[in-house]
Amino acid sequence: EQPAVAVQSDTLPPESFQISLGASPGLFDNKIFAAFAAQDKQSGVAHYQAKESLFPFVEKYIPYGFTEAKSPYLLKDQGLRHALIVKAFDTEQNYRIEVYPATFPYWFTKPSALGLCAAIILSIFLYIIFLKHKKP
Repeated sequence: EQPAVAVQSDTLPPESFQISLGASPGLFDNKIFAAFAAQDKQSGVAHYQAKESLFPFVEKYIPYGFTEAKSPYLLKDQGLRHALIVKAFDTEQNYRIEVYPATFPYWFTKPSALGLCAAIILSIFLYIIFLKHKKP
């Protein structure tokens, strides 16, 4: 009778990895894509999921909206207003999240509700200061 072999379970996520952007005439018709590759020393990388987001600091913790992804990944937002969130999963479903930030954030390229509210509040604040310092 042979002794039982101890199977070590993988509880660690894949290692940290980089996300790079590129464009090539021979790939995706010169559109912008992301390239990434993670490593997992215990059980190996099984698959990736990705999501483009305006609010990556919140959405990276929300499990909805991610789709299966492969590298290279064609960006939906070719204007680079959205951040790219990539999850690398190992075979035990541990995962590592990495974020490539938006190059041209949405609020700098188009008016948004948040930007409009900030402008209104700033205008009111400056108007009040102007009235207080105005001498009759």
